[in-house]
Amino acid sequence: MDKNNLAFGKINFILLAVGVAIIILGFLMMSGGQSTEKFFDATIFNDMRIKVAPVVTFIGFVSIIVAIIVKPKTTDDDFAQDVVESKNAKTLDTQDASVRKTASIDLTKAKQTETAGNKERK
Repeated sequence: MDKNNLAFGKINFILLAVGVAIIILGFLMMSGGQSTEKFFDATIFNDMRIKVAPVVTFIGFVSIIVAIIVKPKTTDDDFAQDVVESKNAKTLDTQDASVRKTASIDLTKAKQTETAGNKERK
């Protein structure tokens, strides 16, 4: 697969991986503490699990959104290739225009010849 056809660049994939790692960290911070029927573990209500971990998880989701939105930068080679392609497109447009002009002149000459031939027959 050609690198130019990828929607994401290297930076996008790095940001995406960092976002996923932050989300995993947030979920790990939320986990822990087991309560049973005979024992109640009050650590499930501490500040880290109730306040900090959800904020960390939210930051992870925001970083994934940023990773998706950020447009990858083009390199000088990509820019040079775009310039060459645009010049080629202009050349093709010019060639198409000259072909259309020649065809139109030929059609006009054919109509004139046909009209002249019809006048001679009458």
